Amino acid sequence: RSPVGRKVAESSQGPKGAALELLQMALQTSSALADERGPSKGSQIRPADWALSSKVRNRRAHAYHGNSSPDKDACRAFVMANQDLAFALGPLNEKLDSSFTGFTGLADDQRRREFVEGLFPRPAPQGSVDARRLDAVTRALEEVVAGLQAMAQTPSS
Repeated sequence: RSPVGRKVAESSQGPKGAALELLQMALQTSSALADERGPSKGSQIRPADWALSSKVRNRRAHAYHGNSSPDKDACRAFVMANQDLAFALGPLNEKLDSSFTGFTGLADDQRRREFVEGLFPRPAPQGSVDARRLDAVTRALEEVVAGLQAMAQTPSS
């Protein structure tokens, strides 16, 4: 049994006193609660993180405690220092550490920028269309229209 439970069970103040002691003990404990996977895991979740998924909490913990390669850490710092590369920050945390091998050996910021943009292509702006895809769709529609016009001009039997 926990020391808290033992103290309450041994309370000399009766049930109300025991409840009061339990409440006081609860208020004095850490603001963290045991992970939903079970207290035997030893993991703690702060109340502010209760709404986060375990995957997000795990990523946050790895970033906070430095459980990644020096190359990945350097890449993350570079991305965070360059606001125009912010699009890469989310995907960066999902990539394996081995994807960043050699980043710290890059000679200058231009090469580092090319590395990041090669690993994480910039997302298309909202509402924009890839020009190649648009051209392909336009050609396909032109072929359909030409086929329909040819069918309309042939005499029916």
